[in-house]
Amino acid sequence: MTIDRMYSRIMQKELYLTLHRAAHNNAIDLLAEAEILFERERYSRAYSLAFTALEEISKSQLAADVFTGYITEVEFQKVFLKHEKKIKRMAWATNDAEDYLSSDGTFVEVQKPKFTARNDAMYVNLKDDKVYSPSDAIGRKDAQSIIHTVEVAFQRIFEVTEFWGHQIGTKGFMK
Repeated sequence: MTIDRMYSRIMQKELYLTLHRAAHNNAIDLLAEAEILFERERYSRAYSLAFTALEEISKSQLAADVFTGYITEVEFQKVFLKHEKKIKRMAWATNDAEDYLSSDGTFVEVQKPKFTARNDAMYVNLKDDKVYSPSDAIGRKDAQSIIHTVEVAFQRIFEVTEFWGHQIGTKGFMK
């Protein structure tokens, strides 16, 4: 292997590490904004931002998995731009969220996030000759559920990488 090719491979890996960090940080910001909206009882918008945070966590973990060699760039590309696939990869977070209390020590009824609910949280819809606004479709419990799921996802990522010392990406908790 030539030095140019080795350098190119290193730079490609660095690109995925940069993507991992940027998507993770964006997810943190999205969650913070979702929590602000939740406190102001803007549940549909809070849901939408928290859902997007969950997608960004998925993107972050995908990029980390390429960086560590756990998945290939080809596998990454199959999921990277597909909303439903990114959310499906976050099933572990929903499962874990069922076992964690909220930050205030209360039980949260966790629901599986669905892309259709995200759309319902953002757009007015017409179904069966009736107009539905986002606030008709998404309520407090919906927003609370997905915010809790995102918080638990961050907690689990922290536990696995910082506390248990595993590498970044899903390999540490997808054993």
